[in-house]
Parts: sequence; C-alpha cells; structure tokens
Amino acid sequence: MAKIQYIRTLESIAVRIRDLAIKNAPKDKGDLRETIYKANTPAKSKMIKQLSDLSVVISLDYAPNGFEYGQWFNDPPKVISKRRKALRKTAISRGNWNYAVDAMEDKNLNKEFQDYLDLLGDYVIQEVEYELDKK
Repeated sequence: MAKIQYIRTLESIAVRIRDLAIKNAPKDKGDLRETIYKANTPAKSKMIKQLSDLSVVISLDYAPNGFEYGQWFNDPPKVISKRRKALRKTAISRGNWNYAVDAMEDKNLNKEFQDYLDLLGDYVIQEVEYELDKK
C-alpha cells in the first residue's frame, strides 16, 4: 500500500494553503511573502508530516527565520507596543489580519481537503478489497 505522503493531492493542498497565506500576507513588509514561500515548499520543508498513527499534519510557517514579525499579524501579543499597534492597524485596514488562519479556513481549500479525504477513503477501500480478493 502506498504511503499517504505519496498521494499528490495532499501536496497540492499544502501548496494551496501556502499560496493563500502569501496572498493575504502584508505586502509592504520586505520579503515576508517570498520568505513564506521558501519556508513552505512541501518538497523542501516539513510542511507535511505523516504521524505514526497514519494521521497527517499540514503546518504553515507564517513567521520564518529572519521575519519573526510575521507572527504579529497572525497571533497578536496581549501587550502591544506602539510599533505593533501600528502594524496591527495597518493589517486590519487592509483586511489581512490572521493571514495564516484565513488560508487554513478558506472554503475552497476545505472542499479540496474534503475531496482528498474522500479520495483517500476510496483508496483504502480499494486496497482492502484487493487484499481480500487475493485470499
């Protein structure tokens, strides 16, 4: 039976999460978008992990090394400095506060993920039927 990570649909979902996060990330904050892209390339990163119980975790690094301020746009600290208040105000006015969360909650993305789960379920049933037919 093929391992889950070799089914390409899951990688396309991870890429879609990354692309949506980049689309919603602040535009005027240096190379944040490019750094998020590089830090979240499924083939080169640990964005997709298969756990021992065969569950899958997709993670998004929204504050990669060198751009730790990306977390201010997604997880605002409880005590906010003047600079962070200005960043928060800018982000909210542009509608891109919590850009990583927005990417994970996208309706089209959730449909893609559900389609993947359906495909995976069909694949498992097919493999079980194949094994049963061999006997």
